[in-house]
Amino acid sequence: MATSLLLSATVLGIALFCAWAVNHFGRKAGQSEAKLRALVAMFVLGGASLSVFAFLADFDARRTTLFEELLDGSVGLHGGAILERQFEIEHDSVRHKLMVVPRPAPGEDASGPVVIGIALRDPSGQHVIEESRRFETRTEGTGSFVSQRRVWNSSSWTFSPEATGIWDLRLSLATEGIATVHVRVEDPEKRDGVRAAGY
Repeated sequence: MATSLLLSATVLGIALFCAWAVNHFGRKAGQSEAKLRALVAMFVLGGASLSVFAFLADFDARRTTLFEELLDGSVGLHGGAILERQFEIEHDSVRHKLMVVPRPAPGEDASGPVVIGIALRDPSGQHVIEESRRFETRTEGTGSFVSQRRVWNSSSWTFSPEATGIWDLRLSLATEGIATVHVRVEDPEKRDGVRAAGY
């Protein structure tokens, strides 16, 4: 919750700073008082609304996180890598969501499309998800070319567990050069989830 509050306060702080800047520099530029009041009100009200939205969205994502980890990828591993993790399902018959996002190293670009095999098995060993997914690249960031970089798209799967207990997740990275793989499982009925470090 502390991180959600910090995010909310940051959004509100930026909006209030923008409102102050508009008022301060608008007066120096000779803008009318009515126009300045309208702009300041727009920044304050808009910032407050975005602040509340950011808090609720972040807080909900945190508490419904069943499992989340940044896994070491396939950098320097000829032929790719196999990543295996286990997590415990707490609520059966609830629609869960699995998200997988390959990530390049910080400051580097995704070299091109990559293929990852995803296999999710229930406690009895039955495959609930078993497929290979191609992750295309996209441009992240705005503004100058320097601030932009190529990253991989995320992919998601939904599943409704028929049993609680320990589930097995296996990711087969068929491509070299993936720095990390971000994995998150969401349980909408969970209320005490903890996100991975940095989120």
